[in-house]
Amino acid sequence: MKKTSRKSTTLTMVLLSMVIVMSCSHDTVSFDPYANVHQYVNSWKDSIGENIDPNHTWNTTREAELTVTANKSGTLRILTRSAFNGDEGRAMLYKNSINDGETLTFTIAVPQDLDTLYSALYDSNGYVEELPFMVEGGKATITYSRHQSSSQAKTRSVDSHNSTTSGWQFTKEDAFGTYATSVPSDATFITQGGGGTHYIDKDNVSYNFNITSTIYIKPGTYNFTNIYIADNSYVYLLPGAHVKTKDTGFCRQGNVKVFIASGASLDMTKIATLNTGAYIFCRGEFKVKDLELNNNGTLYIGNGGVLTSANINVCNNNSQFICDGTANINGNINTQGSSHIYNSGEVTVKQRTILNSYNNTWVNEGKWTTNMWEFTAYSEDLINRCQLIVENRMTISPADGNATLKLDASSSVITKNFLMEKGYVRMGKDAILNVTNNANMNITNVWPGYSPGIYGPTSGWAILQAKNIKKGPVDSSDDYNSKYVTYGGNLIIAADKHFAQGSSGQYQMYYVLDNAKMVNSQNGATDIYIPKSECSPGYGTVTPPTPVPEDPAMWYYYAFEDLGSIGDFDFNDVVLRVSAPSIEGTGEIQLCAAGGTLKTTIYLGNEPLGKDGKYEVHELFGVSTATMVNTYNRTAKPYVTIGTYTGGNPAALNIYIRVVDKGESRTISASNYYTSECPLSLTINGSPIDGTWLWPEETMRIDKVYKDFSKWVENHDYNMNWWLK
Repeated sequence: MKKTSRKSTTLTMVLLSMVIVMSCSHDTVSFDPYANVHQYVNSWKDSIGENIDPNHTWNTTREAELTVTANKSGTLRILTRSAFNGDEGRAMLYKNSINDGETLTFTIAVPQDLDTLYSALYDSNGYVEELPFMVEGGKATITYSRHQSSSQAKTRSVDSHNSTTSGWQFTKEDAFGTYATSVPSDATFITQGGGGTHYIDKDNVSYNFNITSTIYIKPGTYNFTNIYIADNSYVYLLPGAHVKTKDTGFCRQGNVKVFIASGASLDMTKIATLNTGAYIFCRGEFKVKDLELNNNGTLYIGNGGVLTSANINVCNNNSQFICDGTANINGNINTQGSSHIYNSGEVTVKQRTILNSYNNTWVNEGKWTTNMWEFTAYSEDLINRCQLIVENRMTISPADGNATLKLDASSSVITKNFLMEKGYVRMGKDAILNVTNNANMNITNVWPGYSPGIYGPTSGWAILQAKNIKKGPVDSSDDYNSKYVTYGGNLIIAADKHFAQGSSGQYQMYYVLDNAKMVNSQNGATDIYIPKSECSPGYGTVTPPTPVPEDPAMWYYYAFEDLGSIGDFDFNDVVLRVSAPSIEGTGEIQLCAAGGTLKTTIYLGNEPLGKDGKYEVHELFGVSTATMVNTYNRTAKPYVTIGTYTGGNPAALNIYIRVVDKGESRTISASNYYTSECPLSLTINGSPIDGTWLWPEETMRIDKVYKDFSKWVENHDYNMNWWLK
């Protein structure tokens, strides 16, 4: 914002340079160099009003300095709206290449009416990571965080597990303690007693820690046949410690916490049942016959190593089984009574995975393989985020018909057979439910407002792929009439065979709602492609990648009055537009309209702007000086690119026009605005949707075309989007 003294100086210089001029209609104005300005100002006051914000800049933008640090190489775009807002439109304020770890600092022009902008970083495959931000104090810093690579060990956080509708949060291991790699200096060796910090380094010894203790087991091989550890004790197996025990006193007392470090092992296959409150944390190897809870204790298993068990019954009091490593379960895993399961590693269940409790949570972010998978609970907290493989049959038959299994975006379920009797399966974008044999739909009680079945997403597509979709129970002859299923959302049902629709006089056997559609072949959806990944077998044929659509650049318009016609205030005597910086910070300057009939040249700094040796604005359009261009039809003639600029604020360039009449000239700058007086130029950003602005047609006063213009004149900080019709 310029001070009064500077503006007054600018005004004086402009006034001294003014001579006789002609209007667009060739009306003669006074020879007095001051007269046309006085006439212009008086006409403004008569037409638009005297109340002018004394701090006005006549610019709809504000300058912002951004600092962006990338976490990958690609293309950076600063957008007026989210990259994920579909076809609603957005304009690009800046575009540049950026390298992994590089920091760019640059200046942009931000439309005054926008509070939130979006920084979108695209990689070479078109994937985008977006960060919204606000500009405060003329600056903003945007830092893209580092994401852990897939080759590193997987980690958990409470937030990553908080994906249930009930709000259940899995507890992090470090809430209980950490693994140990050495023995503290104050530890002592004892065989009986306790009540302090102790270590074990001898095998074939009877141990009785009958008082709460902290116990470190040094590297070595141990076979415990007689050991007792009191309630609330901590046991640490150091790397290289290999323990076998058949004594139930090792960790069946309440709240005993056992930490198995990487390189250590604990073998409890001689113990029939571990059925008291127990906490096992494993980064090494853990073998146990059965993990089960049958009383009021709490079972917590945190496995980041290798776990082998005959059966796991996770039940009662919010017990938790968390696997970030490998788990091999030779029998069943069974949840009951408010128990919760999370997997980001690889779980294999030789027999049945049973989810049958009201408050069950089952979240799979890794690979889960089981012979049978049975959903009989009343829960909406069963979520598959990666891959579930069922070697025999998957059953959806919850206790309550509103219960839901969720298949998140890009996840997959591959099952030999499928049975659905109640509830819902809701699938995200690119999710796949692949039934390699028979899918039986045995649903009853369908009515408006209650339509159990399988639903796709609201955007993108999901696939139900099957060899044969039948109605009725397992092994039915497909002649059950009162069995139904509903397909909804953006779902493709691709099956070699599907049961017939109900005949006249009967209810429909299947309902196809929303955008769901059917195809009579498992691989018949030729217009759908889902890429293969660690979580999905993929679907369809690989096609060349579609280039990331180019967002339209924001344009900044410089609209001039040349004092050739007094009082029309259409600001179309010369209209230029400057693009937001594109690759490497370079933008275009285009001539859009010539509404005046005086010889006019455009300058950037000291350099005239033009094309092919032509610089006069009418000449650039290929018309005579007396011909107005793009003032009635704004696209009658193509805009002419007359130059480029590099860096800087595109809405604050040193652009001006030089108007010549009868051998005399005057200069009108983009910064010709005067305190408490009207402007000779306006700088206006385009729409945040497509980056364009429509200047007034010839003799159409700007405040008549844009109804809020006068309010903006009175207060620059309000009605900042007056230029939107």
